[in-house]
Amino acid sequence: MRRGFVRQGRMAALALLALATLIGKPATAQVVVTSADGNMTYRLGMIAQVQAQWLDNAAANSGTAVNEGYLRRLRLQGEFTFYKNFILFFETDNPNYGKGNPDGTKNTPSTFFQTLYMTYQFAPEFMIDAGMLLSPSSYNHLQSSASIMPVELGAFVNLETAALTANGGRDWGTEVRGYIADHLEYRAAALEGARGKNDRNPLRFTGRLSYYFWGIENSRFYRGTGLGKLSTWEIGGSYDVQKSYKMWDVDTFFDQAVGNGDAITIQADYQKYDGGTFIPTLPKQHILLVEGGYYIGALHTQPFAQYTEEKYDSGITLPNQKQWQVGLGFYFHGYNSNLKIGYGNVDQDKVRNRKNLQVQYQYAFF
Repeated sequence: MRRGFVRQGRMAALALLALATLIGKPATAQVVVTSADGNMTYRLGMIAQVQAQWLDNAAANSGTAVNEGYLRRLRLQGEFTFYKNFILFFETDNPNYGKGNPDGTKNTPSTFFQTLYMTYQFAPEFMIDAGMLLSPSSYNHLQSSASIMPVELGAFVNLETAALTANGGRDWGTEVRGYIADHLEYRAAALEGARGKNDRNPLRFTGRLSYYFWGIENSRFYRGTGLGKLSTWEIGGSYDVQKSYKMWDVDTFFDQAVGNGDAITIQADYQKYDGGTFIPTLPKQHILLVEGGYYIGALHTQPFAQYTEEKYDSGITLPNQKQWQVGLGFYFHGYNSNLKIGYGNVDQDKVRNRKNLQVQYQYAFF
């Protein structure tokens, strides 16, 4: 079975590599429309990710694997700027299109609005966002999908989504954010959270404070790797609360160019969740994510490794889980066109270890 697993993985990698070679030309021409007086600008972009994966079956003594290919993400993005102060950003999504379901059917989701930011910028130090926002719960939580270093974000990055009736880490609400003296970033959001019967629950509040030793990121989303072009060192923390539910986070992101187009990237995030009596389906647990990579500028490649774990407090009988992945990214044209191959393992209590292989090709521009 292992030989078949690896053989199928090689075939898929070669197929996606051929696809990348054929269509992976740089998206140098952005779609931008500007008014005659220069006061209004519209920019259009997209993210398309095609993915194939093989995952060992969780059943004991099973010699089978889940083999599938599907459209991981297909996002249309738009950004309107009015008189430099008001910015409206949106993106749609059609995630996991064609992915197999346990009942044997294929996933056919409808296109929907994934993200909506309506931003008024009074100054870099103070701006207001409203819409369907990514909650500022951790560094990994706020990352752009276009610049992820491994194949995927951390497996438990959106752990609160279902419990708080959010949407892929996003929630309706308003936040204030700002960037002070090129070193300090703050975000404070009032979000809907779980509304409850007759819409009577109090709002959800999420806050984040980050200190940048250098290279502050002053955009709505963070990056996962700078590919040797940018340097950043950040240490941050977040807090999320609604009634008796609470979560706190500490994280750091280090992305440093080291010369000759090379760069080293390291990220670490730690969260502690407690759903309390408000969300008993989210018991006390700890989430850890660590990932790192080294970008080789001369070869436009990046070896990477990611480790993440979910560990429940003592006395809770739910299964703990650990996952790791190592792989290689081929950046034909940076974020615009790249191919990633990752091989990993899922270690969950009371279930046999499962090996997995993922291959993903991305084409994006904005």
